[in-house]
Amino acid sequence: LREVLALARLKGMAVIEEVSPEHSRPVLDTVSRVAARLIRPGDDLLSHAEIHQLGAWLPGLPLSDSSHDGLVTSTPELLRARGERVFLELLRRTASRQPLVIALDDAQWMDAESVTVLGRVYRELVAPREEAAGDRGDALALIVSLRAEDRGAEHLKPLQKLIAAGTVAQIQLGAFTAEET
Repeated sequence: LREVLALARLKGMAVIEEVSPEHSRPVLDTVSRVAARLIRPGDDLLSHAEIHQLGAWLPGLPLSDSSHDGLVTSTPELLRARGERVFLELLRRTASRQPLVIALDDAQWMDAESVTVLGRVYRELVAPREEAAGDRGDALALIVSLRAEDRGAEHLKPLQKLIAAGTVAQIQLGAFTAEET
């Protein structure tokens, strides 16, 4: 994985690499960490209102202004719908400026909500680009790694569905040696 990401960086791609902390899965933790890596002060990727919508959905997201002007009174479903829409738009806009690779290691430790959102990222942003580009899909790539013995975990169902449908490339590796880790 390190070699693939190093090659992506050499080719001028933006690379976000996140490792899920073992046994620590606050809701939307992975999505929050990816969003935090993409939002930079002074960047025009998102409007002020979009940043507030994202911040209301991802309370752990470090924003300069933590007031959400009426958004917190929305229903949880509406907050989620708005937040997911803004997160997808953030990824779409970032990938339109520079090819983007998101690498998520130790996915077996990801929280269920992040897994669900990342399944949607694949369905709405990665898969359509692969089809349109004749299987190239080079504007946004999503790399997810997990231990084979944890692949059947209940919270990983969205990823299992993609694997079962044959819509993602799956590479199985054997155990690493001490030198390889």
